[in-house]
Amino acid sequence: TEGGNWKLQRKAQKLNEFCDGIFYENKAHFIGIDAFRDAAVLGDGIIHVFNSHGRIKWEKVKPSELYVDAVEADGGDPRQLHRVKIVDRQVLCDLFPNKKRQIMECNAATTDFVAQQAHVSDQVTVCESWHLPSGPDANDGLHCIWMDNCELFFEPFKKSYFPFARFQWAKRLNGYWGQGAAEQIQNLQLEINKVLWLKQRAMHLGSAFKILIENGSKIVKEHLNNDIGAV
Repeated sequence: TEGGNWKLQRKAQKLNEFCDGIFYENKAHFIGIDAFRDAAVLGDGIIHVFNSHGRIKWEKVKPSELYVDAVEADGGDPRQLHRVKIVDRQVLCDLFPNKKRQIMECNAATTDFVAQQAHVSDQVTVCESWHLPSGPDANDGLHCIWMDNCELFFEPFKKSYFPFARFQWAKRLNGYWGQGAAEQIQNLQLEINKVLWLKQRAMHLGSAFKILIENGSKIVKEHLNNDIGAV
């Protein structure tokens, strides 16, 4: 708004306040910390920005929930992205009431973790997919949400990017996924662990005061050990 009139400046000020409100409502600074930690450990910190009941919502996404074609994403810019998530069945019915019958008929999620929790939860596997348009005027962009037995949502997708805020710790030479700090320092950490193990053994064996005795002293052999103050 530099050089703009009062109306434009007022509009920009209100827009800033709106953005600050969205950040506060979605606990952006807390979610951002979690995403930063994911990037440091896993290579990518990802936040999904979406519409829920007419409100802008944010949700931290585990990188393991996202799938891209390895060949298509070799250069780092895939044209399609898929998210697989386990969702509570009743929550899904509330989001898509016109598909309640199909949702209730869908088989429960079958991952090992969910199977262990089956007696306290009722969850299903939901997939959400995006296909970017081929060009500015192309009509082949697509966004859909689906399950094994039905399609829950379908709409054209006009944006040239996926609806994810993504922080990458370090970019790899090839591929879509980043490299985390944990992976970068892996070899160094292995050497540190080795040195610590050697120090631990040395301290256990010798770095405590001992009591010296003469050969031939009538000491029970079990008393000759690595304890502090041993003989």
